[in-house]
Amino acid sequence: MDNENQSYESVVSESVSCLIDEMRDEYESGSTGEALRECLQERVWEHCDGHMWVIHTHRAKRIVCESSNSGAYSENCGDEGMTENGEIAWSKLAYFALEADIYEQMDRQDFNSNDPAKFFESEAEEKKERA
Repeated sequence: MDNENQSYESVVSESVSCLIDEMRDEYESGSTGEALRECLQERVWEHCDGHMWVIHTHRAKRIVCESSNSGAYSENCGDEGMTENGEIAWSKLAYFALEADIYEQMDRQDFNSNDPAKFFESEAEEKKERA
């Protein structure tokens, strides 16, 4: 779902669900450890970089206004680069905010972005216990 009335919170939730599903596929294909962690980082970067809410200025402004991580760019990169040609670099700020929000949501779902395999190992254990 992607429409003008979609909440930013739902954008983050959908992003996390999609990314976890992609990592599940990678895990089931044999990726573990550092390779799985690096794959997650790359997917998050790609996801944020090309996300409609980041590349469209109106939506990028919404991210910056609605995100609890609106200061993520300056926390990671300092204040230099927050403007380009005298204009606020909304997409750049939105990218860092969305990335931080995605990782926070993953943490709330007990998905350890530093060791994604643990999440899937726990899922497998829970399935065994229920069977």
